[in-house]
Amino acid sequence: MPIGGHIYSKFGPFVANSAPPIDQTFLNAVEAFLYLVNSGAVDQNIGSDASGVTFAKATSAYDSTVVTGTTAGTATVWQFLRIGSLGGLNSAYLHFVGYKNATGTEQKITLPVAFGSYALYLAGGIPQCHIWNGGAQVNSHVDTANGFPTPPGAGGSSSGNSAFNAFSFGQLTAAFNQIGLGISQSSTYTGGVFLIGV
Repeated sequence: MPIGGHIYSKFGPFVANSAPPIDQTFLNAVEAFLYLVNSGAVDQNIGSDASGVTFAKATSAYDSTVVTGTTAGTATVWQFLRIGSLGGLNSAYLHFVGYKNATGTEQKITLPVAFGSYALYLAGGIPQCHIWNGGAQVNSHVDTANGFPTPPGAGGSSSGNSAFNAFSFGQLTAAFNQIGLGISQSSTYTGGVFLIGV
């Protein structure tokens, strides 16, 4: 049976005290086969619930970043998916808990791994946010959906914006490694935004 470009040659059936004997060739073939089909046994980033279900595990503290609001609360980003072999697929969730920045200077939260060119976003109760790359705000690269499609047509969008807001969804069409958390806020925010892209 081909697995990952390899073929496992069957040695059995086995009968106690008879051929085929358990030998080095057999054990090496079984081990190589298991190594290919059960990556959870050899990859520390993959877990298993012992019933055949495997899953990706958070790998270390660098998977999240926390910023304390200048006035109140916190913002935490978890980057829980980073698949370099698929062109850099990324996914992150930014969560605000009682966050408030009443100053005119925007706080930024740095992503563990940058989005290279594009991301979809889905936002809940968040402050107005901006994308930043290399310490500079990225303007005119936020496209926000503003109308649902009427088949067979497409939905409407507001293109070329510089911020994304609460209870919206759309796309971010440029590279970014930070998210600006807004300025001059008169109330606190508890909510989140989900991002997935490359």
